[in-house]
Amino acid sequence: MVKANVNLFKYNPSSKIVKTNVNLLKYLVLDLDHTLIYCKKIRTKKGVRRQFILRPHLFKFLNTLKEYYILNIFTGATEEYGNKVFKKIKGKTYSFFKRLCSNDLENGEKKMDKILKDETRIILIDDNKKYIDNKKNAIIIKPFFGNKNDNVLPKLEKILIDIHDRFIDVTKGIKVYKNDIKNINK
Repeated sequence: MVKANVNLFKYNPSSKIVKTNVNLLKYLVLDLDHTLIYCKKIRTKKGVRRQFILRPHLFKFLNTLKEYYILNIFTGATEEYGNKVFKKIKGKTYSFFKRLCSNDLENGEKKMDKILKDETRIILIDDNKKYIDNKKNAIIIKPFFGNKNDNVLPKLEKILIDIHDRFIDVTKGIKVYKNDIKNINK
């Protein structure tokens, strides 16, 4: 198993989350491929290059939710790839994220304790439940394949704000909003 370094990035703590009780901070862990971005491989005369397509409404989603959650990226990809995508997202605006964990899977699963030991305060957004160790912390959204009309993030944003505001244990909020989560994937 390859252990990647956890890279810490500049994080602007001026949002309202810092003004809350530290013990109640909540973490939003976001997958990259097919969740936030789509990587399209384009064959050229010089070889293959990657084109990263950002999911529609991504920056509004991140800008809004950074006020409620500490945002993290967790990808099963290599650290080099994760950093390349992170720079693509970060390059458009200021840094949203506290850390990037990449290629740090145990038994093929994303372990939430890499982010925080108290899993009642972590929500993972992913397009595939196969790689998640604690499924009760996961919100599975439909995969993104570059569709410009995709509107999953604005709907998800509302649910995540409600979970943040109404539940100390986010797993209970995910359970309460189970049907709404299913509906955003239609």
